[in-house]
Amino acid sequence: MPLAIYVFSLCAFAVGFTEFITIGLVSAMATDLHADVTQVGLTVTAYAAGVVIGAPILTALASSWSRKRLLLAAMLAFTLGNLVAGLSTHLIPLLGARLLSGLAHGVFFAVASSVATRLVAPERAGAALSLVFGGVTVAMSLGVPVGTWLGSVLDWQLIFLVITGCGLIGALGIAFLVPGGAGETETRKKPAGDISASCSTDACWPARASRCWPIPARSRSTPISRRCFST
Repeated sequence: MPLAIYVFSLCAFAVGFTEFITIGLVSAMATDLHADVTQVGLTVTAYAAGVVIGAPILTALASSWSRKRLLLAAMLAFTLGNLVAGLSTHLIPLLGARLLSGLAHGVFFAVASSVATRLVAPERAGAALSLVFGGVTVAMSLGVPVGTWLGSVLDWQLIFLVITGCGLIGALGIAFLVPGGAGETETRKKPAGDISASCSTDACWPARASRCWPIPARSRSTPISRRCFST
């Protein structure tokens, strides 16, 4: 399995962990920020809003970007969001940081799944996807209980800084281990003015034909690609 798949798994774990760990840190964050628990709970809402916007909208707007560039931008935005969250001493910047991380979450999972399947042979696509989403599965299982426990022994800001480190490692892994054309749709380029590439050899008349030309159909039962003549 390519190392890039394991990088995706690490990124998926970090993204999933930062989503669910906040639930277990709400009380500690509320105490430190001198805010009400319901207000701090908006950090979960902000993250979810970012996911909703990031997955369909931002991914569509960045459709002209290469998949590698889009993944790298998503992980850098995720890392920045967690860095800001780890340095926040007020609720407003924390909410903005959570929104940014949520946007990155939506874009990452929208792109990473398709890229992962194209980095391996078709028969191994399922195994690649299982590794990628295995990271977020572990994060979903451990996020709330581990977050609650860590919040009792560590400062919540330090936890976000640790997640920042994981995001940075993931971004570096994408930059150096993911091939430049990964996940791109391959298109066959045809020479200008050469219409012989538009019909296959076995679909045309004798092998002596150097060029085949499609002609209008006389009946619906005969495919147009099979009515060619040689020059």
